[in-house]
Amino acid sequence: KPKFVVALGAVASRLLAGKKGTVADLRGAVLSYRDVPLVCTHHPDDIEQDASGALKREAWDDLKLMLGALGRPVPGAK
Repeated sequence: KPKFVVALGAVASRLLAGKKGTVADLRGAVLSYRDVPLVCTHHPDDIEQDASGALKREAWDDLKLMLGALGRPVPGAK
């Protein structure tokens, strides 16, 4: 049994979260997939193609959310 699941992209996020919406709608919260904590974030291809860097920052925030939910130290947290 995994300790955590990270869904990368809209298709995986909708499928695993069991909800409709965009990645923007599903990210930023710890959801659940078969009683396993789930975080949804952007697909690596989308992050790579985003010239502004905004998606990279959002994905990093999502990974920090996962670390916090696991009780691990979060880089940059006070």
